[in-house]
Amino acid sequence: MSKNDINVALITDKNYFIPAVVTIKSMLANTNRKINIKCVLTEKVVNDLKKLGDELENEYQNCAIEFLYFDDSILSHVQPKWHISRAAYVKIYLPSILLEWETCIFLDSDLLVKEDIGGLWDEFINDNSKPEIAAVWNPGYNKDNKFMGLREDEKTFNSGIMVMNLKSMRENEATKKLEKFIKEFNHLTMLNDQAAFNAVYKRDWLELPLKWNVQFLFFAKRRTVIGIEKESLANLKKKPAIVHFTTSSKPWKFRSVHPFKKEYLTYYLDIENSIYQGKISIIDIIKRFREILLFSIGKV
Repeated sequence: MSKNDINVALITDKNYFIPAVVTIKSMLANTNRKINIKCVLTEKVVNDLKKLGDELENEYQNCAIEFLYFDDSILSHVQPKWHISRAAYVKIYLPSILLEWETCIFLDSDLLVKEDIGGLWDEFINDNSKPEIAAVWNPGYNKDNKFMGLREDEKTFNSGIMVMNLKSMRENEATKKLEKFIKEFNHLTMLNDQAAFNAVYKRDWLELPLKWNVQFLFFAKRRTVIGIEKESLANLKKKPAIVHFTTSSKPWKFRSVHPFKKEYLTYYLDIENSIYQGKISIIDIIKRFREILLFSIGKV
């Protein structure tokens, strides 16, 4: 492994496995440097992982990919919220899962990478403060701040895309701190693992440019609600580095009318022969019209 290599980790269950591969493919298609990828699975999948790994390495000759399993029964006491599964909490164990790595980029499975991921890596590597966590501000959300030990007006970050100093996290026993918060407060917070990361790192995280985590709300809410200037928000919506399909509305679902859905599906349909499995219900149609309205309201 060269010192110029980029290390990337993903975690997924069987339901998000194909989207995780989409994230990987879009990242590889837009990155020039060598990427070492470890995709952590919490459940068995029907796909032939060796064949898939070989295909990815042959198609994109800038990667080395490994699929590995993690028994998430250690989190059996955790009750996930919303559309999130227990797999999201597994990221607190990455320092021990990835013992051979000192640093990695963690990526959620519901992403479309549109810029060279090396830019995100360099943001962290070139920072002299060497924090344990670098992430993007999570605008417009403060409902869990009181549990995190933060004032209502203090920033928090989104844990779906992070650069992690694994070496430092191991030395400072970060996993134990994260486990402690989850045990004591997970039943009280609206957020899942994100609340724990913000509680542990509070004001001690490196803020990355917003373009590296352009969430659903950037498109669906007005700038005055989000708290981003008009020109900046317009640029983010036009040229995101990473599109993050937060909320339960995903681009492989009928209800989604996300502006980057079509581009996402070019990768998705390269893996799966079809989308929209099963019948489309009246509820799906209602949700789609609701989303059309949301995106209309959210226009700058």
